[in-house]
Amino acid sequence: RFGAELPESMALNFFAYTLGGSLAAAEPLNNVARIAFEALGAVLGGVQTLATSSYDEAFRIPTSAAARLSLRSQQIIAFETGVAKTADPLGGSYYVEALTQEMEARIEAYISLIEQQGGALVALESGWLHSEIENEAFRQQARLESGEKPRVGVNLFGGADDQSIEVSGSPASREAEQVEKLRRLRAERDSAKALEALKALRKHAQDGGNTVEPILEAVTQGVTVGEVVETLKAEWGSCR
Repeated sequence: RFGAELPESMALNFFAYTLGGSLAAAEPLNNVARIAFEALGAVLGGVQTLATSSYDEAFRIPTSAAARLSLRSQQIIAFETGVAKTADPLGGSYYVEALTQEMEARIEAYISLIEQQGGALVALESGWLHSEIENEAFRQQARLESGEKPRVGVNLFGGADDQSIEVSGSPASREAEQVEKLRRLRAERDSAKALEALKALRKHAQDGGNTVEPILEAVTQGVTVGEVVETLKAEWGSCR
């Protein structure tokens, strides 16, 4: 709606990610269908960039096969369904327009609620926003457990026992490999430059400056993610 009112160079673009909130560990292959329908919904909505979850994210770090299947779901939508042949496949749909207007109204109402708290930053620092997220997560789980929110294979049409997928942890050798890689990195890097990069990062954090560039510089000097986190934690503390 807004894109039509702007020059082409300023048209509204948006990114969508299916996340894992709708995925279930029970009957995990059902997640393949869930992800595909969510991706299709995003495409019908006009998304420019799309990322999809893998069906096994509900209970483990995704395997390469699961990630590839997720990608194939996107590609099937793009090249086999025909929805990409028109810019607005649902154009003129009264139902979609009604949902869009309802969503816009709810978003504006919630933004007003945040403004009543003093703005987004105040809402975050006061813990109000964190509490809102926790309460909503509780409400969603309660709806699932009561059956108010149906989830096939979880609280509806459950009981199938032929979708069990073995969850295997990382082999013991993987930890030793990572420890050795870290030891070698620290032995081979220029320790003085790494230390200076961390000092510069902490100075930016103290001054309230943009920490992106000093973080990138630190990484190029062989500083680890853990060292970056500990440096920022020493200045800002941990989120509570």
